[in-house]
Amino acid sequence: MILIIVNYIVKIITIFIGIILLTGLFLPDRVAAQPMIRVMGAILIVWGVYRTIVYRIQLRRYNSDENDD
Repeated sequence: MILIIVNYIVKIITIFIGIILLTGLFLPDRVAAQPMIRVMGAILIVWGVYRTIVYRIQLRRYNSDENDD
């Protein structure tokens, strides 16, 4: 159960960092103006959402297999 919570916390932090990079919040103006920073933010958001979806699917599959036995 603790690993599930830690897994979700890491994914939320990844998405949150992606939002910060994409929007430029809390970043100096010269860093936030670089397009590569915004691209990296978008990639982190998509990757965090993708990993969350894949993790939920795998967790359901594991619980389903465990109940079948």
